[in-house]
Amino acid sequence: MLIQSAETPDSPAIVIIPAHNAARTIARAIASVMNQGLAALVVDDGSTDNTASLADAAGAQVLTQLNSGPGAARNRGLAVAAARGAHALFLDADDELARSPDGATSLLALLDGADSPAAAFGGHEQIQANGHAKHNLPRAQWVSAGRLAHRADALGTDAVFCTTGLALSRRAITDGLRFDERLWFGEDRDLIYRAAAIASVAVTGHIIVRKHAEADRLTASPRRTARWLSDVCLLAELHGPAGEAERAALREQLSWVLKNTCRVLARQGQCVDTALWVRASRALTLIGGSVSIATRKWCWLGRLRSARARGRPAPR
Repeated sequence: MLIQSAETPDSPAIVIIPAHNAARTIARAIASVMNQGLAALVVDDGSTDNTASLADAAGAQVLTQLNSGPGAARNRGLAVAAARGAHALFLDADDELARSPDGATSLLALLDGADSPAAAFGGHEQIQANGHAKHNLPRAQWVSAGRLAHRADALGTDAVFCTTGLALSRRAITDGLRFDERLWFGEDRDLIYRAAAIASVAVTGHIIVRKHAEADRLTASPRRTARWLSDVCLLAELHGPAGEAERAALREQLSWVLKNTCRVLARQGQCVDTALWVRASRALTLIGGSVSIATRKWCWLGRLRSARARGRPAPR
């Protein structure tokens, strides 16, 4: 449902802001967009607070929908961009566009370059809870070349990818490039990987977005951690068969996420669900990998602590 009917000025680009219970930060995000002369489109993904009305008051166009996840919300915005023939830039509701002439507008300008890239991304400034800032930039060789070197690089662990600050060209949008709505984590890597099949992916070393370390974003809940692992398994299942470069990148990614998931859950006295463990093990086998000894130790420790907490015998 469109809750704001005020006319939105024609713009060569739309900044799509998916939002769920973001009343505390949505006005800041919208202001950072409008201060750069860009059009803001907020897709309220089933918020139970007043996110939508605050976004409306801040001057954004607002769409509302039942809670369907970030991919569905972004795709709703892409449908609007497609209808208008506009580029799209994504911004999370708790972040803001960087205040720099080399930021969002310069990133969007890359999409109109001679080689008509399908997507473009740059760096982000991570604002820590203590107020300190850390710059996270793409690989130096990508910045030097001005583009993603290899398509499979999008699936690795050492690349700085974020959906917030990612831009898609009107061509890619018109060609039907959309987020895989099954993914809540790793959707940025999946999209960039598929964008690279359409055309080049432009890269800049400039800061595009200021990311804020909000408390809820930092909380590694068991459900959130398990969803992360599940989504990386899906990436391996989807793209592992494509080639050895993809399998190598995904082996590194899935091995790291599985180990981290087991470690996080073990420290919370929990363990990976058996079905998810089996899925991850099979996904690793599919891409030529195996579960490391360190990961198995963390898994066993999680099972031990979980059993003790429930008064059950220790696992063997």
